[in-house]
Amino acid sequence: MRCSSCEPRLDEYVETGLDTAQRASITAHLAICGKCRAFAHNLRTINAVFLNARKFEPAPTFTFATMAEIRSFPSPRLRNVSPHAVLVAYLIFAWAVIAALFTFGGSTTRDVLSVLASIPVRSQDVIGGLAHASAHLFGSTTPIVAFVVIMVLLVDGMALVGTAMLSRFLRRRFVAVPSEVRR
Repeated sequence: MRCSSCEPRLDEYVETGLDTAQRASITAHLAICGKCRAFAHNLRTINAVFLNARKFEPAPTFTFATMAEIRSFPSPRLRNVSPHAVLVAYLIFAWAVIAALFTFGGSTTRDVLSVLASIPVRSQDVIGGLAHASAHLFGSTTPIVAFVVIMVLLVDGMALVGTAMLSRFLRRRFVAVPSEVRR
């Protein structure tokens, strides 16, 4: 028997799962081959370790002691953040960015306003498609939802116009402009 034929069967040999003829041929090979004999010895050692492995059992009071230690820790404190506070913070930040844009933007501000003004003209088809889709989505409450959305957009639009006017006023008042440029 060759080592290549013996090695795949050594696990069954160690566990006594082979018939008598196969077991005799492997025993004869192990008598003359030190490499296979060492491999079989390692397999027996591994099997002995697994068969005689100590079972680990936690102490009977393990769960109670662990839970008692967890209870001794301070309980975590969650900060209750109001959704209204988050919304107000968002609006303040967004309008501060818009005010900074209008104040320091120069010609960029006019470009932004011209783009915003051209949106309704170019998007009539999109608005019609959106109205059709929202009618399917909101059903009988579509007029109420549309009214609320329009009111929010109107308030935002008025705030945008107010911010633009305020930025022009503040720019004239606080930004130093050479007298040649003013004429």
